Amino acid sequence: MTTATPAPLAAPYPSAAAPGPAPTRSPVPTPILKPGETITWIRVDRLRFPLGEIIFTSFTFAGLAFLAAIAVGIFIGYLKGRQREHRPPGLGLR
Repeated sequence: MTTATPAPLAAPYPSAAAPGPAPTRSPVPTPILKPGETITWIRVDRLRFPLGEIIFTSFTFAGLAFLAAIAVGIFIGYLKGRQREHRPPGLGLR
């Protein structure tokens, strides 16, 4: 009985064919199973959702934005106050 060897797969684009040796892969570890045994489940650690860290970071950013807005408001108020000092008194009805 002869077995047919599959034809090598052609690269989809001629430029995609890389000359030289093919990259090597490390072997995938496979569990040793007795005949008739199957793997039905794999234990995976429970993922932890960092809700507390997300809320803390959000409040930190909100606090920084609040402080920046207060600082900009104080600076603009200081500049407007200085402009009023240099204006001549009067109603400015020209």
